[in-house]
Amino acid sequence: MMNSSTVTQSITTFQDESPDGLLVENCSIQSLGSAQLTSASGSALHLAGDTSEYRDCQIGDDTVIQTVAGKVIDISTINGAVARRSVFRNCIVRTWASPAQTTHVFVKVNANGDIDREVLFKYCTFENFNNSTGATLAVGVQSNLTDSGFLDLDTCAFMGVSKVATSAVGNTNVRMVGIVSGANTSSIALTPTT
Repeated sequence: MMNSSTVTQSITTFQDESPDGLLVENCSIQSLGSAQLTSASGSALHLAGDTSEYRDCQIGDDTVIQTVAGKVIDISTINGAVARRSVFRNCIVRTWASPAQTTHVFVKVNANGDIDREVLFKYCTFENFNNSTGATLAVGVQSNLTDSGFLDLDTCAFMGVSKVATSAVGNTNVRMVGIVSGANTSSIALTPTT
């Protein structure tokens, strides 16, 4: 799927508010139009699906530079639907942020209540093309959860990023397994720290 629209209302390539078990496999979901690249509300995927599963997908792209502090995957409520027990398995999440946009992120959970239970990324790779014309992202994920659910990262790799998540940007209810996160190295289910 590719969205190259220039219409301002077209800020998301794929919107998932499925009520029960959508399966997306071997797909590419890309935002390439000015509507997505110049709006902080834009994203390749807007997730509010109930038990959705994404397998072996590429989400986002690194062919057109992002010029705003947006996100590749936007997890937020759509028409009362929230992300619930959704899984990303063996996916690649890609972006290319302009040097002025170090606060662009791969995944953003906008508010508490946008996840019910958990959203799990398992064996996923997050790649930011941070060459001489791109920026190293300050953080990979941003979470504004407090108690409604968890954003879980199980054996994922982050490239072109300084930190996975920080409390300054939002790391509440982000849990990681199989990743060393700087200050926390003594156990395996960790909250990212600075």
